[in-house]
Order: sequence, then C-alpha cells, then structure tokens
Amino acid sequence: MPPIGRLAKPSRRAVLGLMPKAWKIIALTERDGGGPPLKKYFLVAIPDQFAAMAALRTRRHVSATVELIVIGEATPDYVDWLDIRGGEILCVVAAS
Repeated sequence: MPPIGRLAKPSRRAVLGLMPKAWKIIALTERDGGGPPLKKYFLVAIPDQFAAMAALRTRRHVSATVELIVIGEATPDYVDWLDIRGGEILCVVAAS
C-alpha cells in the first residue's frame, strides 16, 4: 500500500512553483469639478508592499498627487485565476 502522502494529487502550486504574492491597490484621483474621487483598481504581483506601490507609480506613471491605498493581499485563487506572474501589474476594470 502506498504512503498516504502519495494518494493526494499534487497542487498546481507544487507543480509550477510558488505563486507570486499580489497586492490589491486602489488609486484615488481627485476630480477637478469636485465630487467623489476617481478610483482605479490594480493587482500588483510584487512581494514587498512598498516596492509594489513604487512600481505602480513608476510603471503606470501615477503622479505623486494620486493617493494609493493598499487594501490587502490578493488570495491565491485570484492569482491563479488571472494567471498573474511575478512583477506584473494588472488594472482591474469594473464592468456592469
């Protein structure tokens, strides 16, 4: 009889290596005429939170006047579903 550990199927994470850590970041831009700020949603696949924010500002040309808010780490399900690779930045657009 094989050991119990051999009966379980290997996870995708074990087969392909560790999935990158991705941060959920919102960029808030003030509107000229007032009203609620314009929001853009990003997933940034960089392990360090502050490096992720710096990369977002540099690569997406986000000015210093735009407020960045980290709302948490993306779950492995989102990282897997969106097939995010290390170092990538995704802009998430809400569609209705």
